[in-house]
Amino acid sequence: MYTIEELRKYNYNKTHPEYEHADIPSLEEVLALVKPGKMIINIELKTGIFFYPGIEEKVVALVKQYGMEDRVIYSSFNHYSAKHIHDIDPGARTAFLYEDGPIDMPEYAHRHGVNAIHPALYNLQYENIMEDAAKYGLEVNVWTVNTEEYVRFCMMKGVHGIITNYPDMARKIADAGHEIAMHSVSHPHMPQLNKAEMQKELDGNAQKIREVTNVNSTLFRFPFGDYDNVSMQLMRENGIDAIQWSIDTLDTKRTKATSPVYNRVCGSFYIV
Repeated sequence: MYTIEELRKYNYNKTHPEYEHADIPSLEEVLALVKPGKMIINIELKTGIFFYPGIEEKVVALVKQYGMEDRVIYSSFNHYSAKHIHDIDPGARTAFLYEDGPIDMPEYAHRHGVNAIHPALYNLQYENIMEDAAKYGLEVNVWTVNTEEYVRFCMMKGVHGIITNYPDMARKIADAGHEIAMHSVSHPHMPQLNKAEMQKELDGNAQKIREVTNVNSTLFRFPFGDYDNVSMQLMRENGIDAIQWSIDTLDTKRTKATSPVYNRVCGSFYIV
């Protein structure tokens, strides 16, 4: 293992050669840099091979020192680390990172008390992952999303956040004239909520979009396409237009020969 002083003797500009030299920042330097803004920080604990005893306590203490508890989510492939963070600070937001298709991941995450799941991008192809996560009140933040195609795919699926090496992509999509619509925070059946709960979903989603794109979205697509008179009235009170899809995505479960998506999607366009 190396100390940070030893590591800082090297240059880390390989992916950005336009910079003559790039250093490894400490966590404290990162927190100091982003504290004046509104950015949500994902702190990944790399404890899968070396456990680094006491690292969870030190990280939580540093976040508290900077007063950023409400802007941090802790994640790890070592799920014991994520659980330990919650033991140290029951109010901390925690997430399980994972990749190759574990069964019933949303139920597992809920059972162990975390707030979110962080699946590898390709896990979004598993049936009902978003619905199952919503059932347990879990956020879904996906890694690593490095192309515009997959950014749009994640938006279509209704994920809560993307982990990317190119955070300017969401801004680029917005600046290109694409409409960015809200889709809630926890993907609930809106008619099952009271009015205050629906307003909280709307406000939370609007805030996240503003933080990433600096855009005030005026569109909302109801999770599951489920709405009633009360939820529609709430949209009108907030100056929000509700939109729906023009192609039923469940059509993809049919064979190619009978799938309307297969036969029509190239000549169709829809926004979610």
